[in-house]
Amino acid sequence: MARDNFSKANIRILRDRVASRCSNPICRVPTTAAAEIDDKAKIIGIAAHIRAASPGGPRYDAAMSTTARKSIENGIWLCSNCSIDIDKDAKSYSIELLNDWKVKAEGYARSEMGKKLPNRSDAIDTLTTALTGQPKNFLADAIANVHHGSAKALEQLDSRFAVMTSFDGRNTSIGIHAKETVSMALHIDSTIAKDYMNQHNAFLAHGSDIFLPSESISFEGSKLFEEIFTGTGGTFSISSNKINAVQKLWLVQDKTNIVYSFDDIVGFLSAGTETFKFEGTACNGLFEFNYQKTFDKKDNNANINMRLNLEQWVNQPVTNLPYLEKLRTLFTNITNGWTVFTSLEINGQEVIASKGMKIDDWEFSIDNYNFLNYVYASKVISIALEKPVLYTDSVTFNGDQLEDIIQIAETFDGNRCFGKDKFKENPSCELVIEKNCENIKILLNKSEPSSMRITQKSGETIHLFGTPVDIPPEIITIDQVTPKVLAEIDDLKEDDVVTVEWIPDDNCKLTYSFKE
Repeated sequence: MARDNFSKANIRILRDRVASRCSNPICRVPTTAAAEIDDKAKIIGIAAHIRAASPGGPRYDAAMSTTARKSIENGIWLCSNCSIDIDKDAKSYSIELLNDWKVKAEGYARSEMGKKLPNRSDAIDTLTTALTGQPKNFLADAIANVHHGSAKALEQLDSRFAVMTSFDGRNTSIGIHAKETVSMALHIDSTIAKDYMNQHNAFLAHGSDIFLPSESISFEGSKLFEEIFTGTGGTFSISSNKINAVQKLWLVQDKTNIVYSFDDIVGFLSAGTETFKFEGTACNGLFEFNYQKTFDKKDNNANINMRLNLEQWVNQPVTNLPYLEKLRTLFTNITNGWTVFTSLEINGQEVIASKGMKIDDWEFSIDNYNFLNYVYASKVISIALEKPVLYTDSVTFNGDQLEDIIQIAETFDGNRCFGKDKFKENPSCELVIEKNCENIKILLNKSEPSSMRITQKSGETIHLFGTPVDIPPEIITIDQVTPKVLAEIDDLKEDDVVTVEWIPDDNCKLTYSFKE
């Protein structure tokens, strides 16, 4: 089937409506320029289809007419790189998102029309002028370069230092790095002198960072430090030298020698005269890992600490929590007794490796295994019932509640199915005798194995992360069983209650499911 391509006129209009810039708001590169050959132009932009031009393409809409598919409304101007991205990952780049890009790009073009575009170096000069008083040419749009200008102004107070600044939305950080050996006097308030000495000793022995309240210290010998520490508030820190390092972590199942490799734990190494310490994270910061060890080769012990930092999950749907399955697999294997191995690498070179250890009985391992199973079961139930559930870090549950929701999740997944070997005893139930013992007579006439089904009259309501969730009635089905009435039929009368034992044969199967 032929592609519904844009006409040359529509391609030109799509390009002109965004001033030849890529419509991706985080890209916006110019896509046209003069070629080296006279009277020629270079074009790296593409008129891309929002809904694909032919069947099988990304975001293709079969209900769309050929005319609509070729129209300007179905087109977006992009650079060649972004056009490839949107077609390779159609799920991430939806029709709604691309239309939003298009509207914003055309709006930017209208607002910029007739105006001089900003220059990066001019913006930095503008901010430096504001902070230093030195005349520079004014130009707007200096916000993106505010930290560069701030650092440049501070460096002029003392050229012996390089300065870097950053802002995390709440706090401003100023990093100061000496370009040469500098002598200064540090004055510490007597109220924190003891704390400072303890931190200083730890800095020397273990490479631990020093943190002091800035209002309790002052400097002499540098206008830069004197300026920064004027006033109160903030924290002054002295950091030890940090070396980028990677901690490898993998698990081995003893009986099968199957290897499970976890994510690289990326972090840094710091050291003092007595010990060194590694601190790192994996799974985009969700998994934190650190340990401290002496330089003594005869001492194989290390104080290992692991922690889950799940703050980024808060208020997110449990159906879409990143790295949930990976973390759950890790702790499932740990609690199942797999041996944990680690090795430390610097620049790809292994410098230290463990001999393997069991941590299945650690409280940390057990607690996180249970919690991640709770989260995973909540995800399965939320998907099965199409019931939105948001993650919260304030949830509590006991062992019975955990077992209950795990069984519910396994039922939805179709995993609660057992053979005869799983029966601790033969299943049984109680029946109310009908008139003339008709129901009992039916059972007594069953000479061949058959199926038995029990359906709850109503389901239960559970709470997942504080959200009430209604569970459908449960159905228990037992295949290949023969009933055995534990009473003499002649002694029974209507409305009596009798116990029926179900004798399984070798192919018996018990299955839990939910009523639709």
